[in-house]
Amino acid sequence: MNNNIIETPEQLTRTSTYSATASGTGEVLIAVRSQPAAWLRDAINRLDEMTQLKPNWDSYGAAPVDGVAIQFAYQLLRCLSRVHGIERPSITATPNGQVGLSWDDGTRSMDLDINSRGRIAYYYEGRGDERESETSNVSEVVELLTRF
Repeated sequence: MNNNIIETPEQLTRTSTYSATASGTGEVLIAVRSQPAAWLRDAINRLDEMTQLKPNWDSYGAAPVDGVAIQFAYQLLRCLSRVHGIERPSITATPNGQVGLSWDDGTRSMDLDINSRGRIAYYYEGRGDERESETSNVSEVVELLTRF
């Protein structure tokens, strides 16, 4: 298995820094739950449903969701479900065979696309901050999500 995705939620228990403003930094302490959030079971069920999608599932030529991308999404969701303050994402299949996760509270939004190489393409917008990038660093994603 590719080591790009964190395999244990305990690896998130550290203090890390992120750019809080254009000119400064802040620190975020990531608090980890002793048990996964209740939403994890529904999220896993949604991923299981995605394994059944056939080619052209959207009638516009969409690829089936890659099984390896689903496994990476499972690992990521397992970790995210252990972090205090991270709510259940909307989970979708993307037309190019990736897994999409998104959060939106009306003032901030974050979209992730997880591919079969364990890479996470993300777009974050909120609180005067806008970022678009690709990473395999789950802590980077967690730091942005804990801003919600």
